[in-house]
Amino acid sequence: MNKDKIIELKECMKRIVFVVVCFVVVSVSCIETQAGVRIIEKNFHVEFEKYFTSCESGVIRVQHNGKWGFIDRNGEALTLCIYESVVPFREGMAAVKKNGKWGFVNRSGEEVIACKYGYADGFINGRAVVVKNGKWGYINKSGEQVVDCKYDYAQNFSGNLAMVRKNDKWGYVNKNGKEVIKCQYKDNELRKLNPDDTVCVCENGKWGVVDKKGKVIVSCQYDSISNFSDGLALICKNKKWGYINKAGKIVIGCQYDDASGFFNGVAPIKKDGKWGMIDKTGKVFVRCNYDYIAPYEAEGKICVMKKGKYGWINRNGKTVIACKYDDREFFYNGVVKVCKNDKWGFINSDGKEVVACKYKSDEIGDFEGGYAFIKENGRYGYIDTNGEKVVSCRYDQAGNYTEGMALVEKNGDVYILSIAM
Repeated sequence: MNKDKIIELKECMKRIVFVVVCFVVVSVSCIETQAGVRIIEKNFHVEFEKYFTSCESGVIRVQHNGKWGFIDRNGEALTLCIYESVVPFREGMAAVKKNGKWGFVNRSGEEVIACKYGYADGFINGRAVVVKNGKWGYINKSGEQVVDCKYDYAQNFSGNLAMVRKNDKWGYVNKNGKEVIKCQYKDNELRKLNPDDTVCVCENGKWGVVDKKGKVIVSCQYDSISNFSDGLALICKNKKWGYINKAGKIVIGCQYDDASGFFNGVAPIKKDGKWGMIDKTGKVFVRCNYDYIAPYEAEGKICVMKKGKYGWINRNGKTVIACKYDDREFFYNGVVKVCKNDKWGFINSDGKEVVACKYKSDEIGDFEGGYAFIKENGRYGYIDTNGEKVVSCRYDQAGNYTEGMALVEKNGDVYILSIAM
């Protein structure tokens, strides 16, 4: 998992009241479970209350008396609760607001970039958005102004470019501050970057593609155009969809009622109200008889819908998990959450039910971190991807297990829970 990925806790965690103090005393207890798994509970002994909102990379945002700070996964304070607002850590730094101004702290809690900006956001690709005197620009991790604060609005960097607005027109700047695509496009006339830093643009109601230097790759001639995916871009002309390559050549003619981008050499297409799949030559290898086909692949399978029920096919179009589920989520660690008759459980990549569909939607979590919370008889515990209960249901509240930890509450006390084999 990406070190800087922000893990947002389940909605139930947002309701939990946690107590945090800048001088936190932590007690640790180890409990041996029947499954032979060691459960480590770290309890906060505190003197006042507030809310525990999220964690990422083992750093947790906490609030006391209306002020925010950070603690680590051991419950030790990284900063005092002295900030009016904070954002999660990205790339080793977090934006914080003090006395009405924004700056940055590092993971040691040091204020490495002074609080002097009207606004600041987290670092992405080594650049952070900042505002001075109502104008937007960018700084690097040393606090150097690499793009002057002269724009009316600025978005985070995506790849090597970032979208900016000046005088109600949009363009792109690179990391050195050069305006590689001039601010000349109106709202909705620019679309997000392709992975290779090409940009979809619109002129006189027609769409095309320019490269990161503003050079035209595909002239503006289509009613719609998507980002390149798997080397091809989805285009629309006269309400029919097809595909072009990066040279702008049409490789699959505009003939479909709807379509999605290519992934791993295949793409979903729609004709006469039903979805099927084609390869890069345009050959149909899954007939158009599905109500829906997902525009992605997971665990070597593609999610489909037929007669209002979800299932999965393989890349050859063969049904590998029958269409019998009312809803589904995404595969994590070889399992996927599925719903039947308003009850949720898990199946593995072979379609075997590892957790019976018997839980309400808020009574079972996700396996993103290898374990999922469950709620039984009003109490929370944790199961593994085999459906085995590794932590008994003894907690009043529990959150998703991510990055080797979970946040739980028992009898009014707050714990950081770790599961060790």
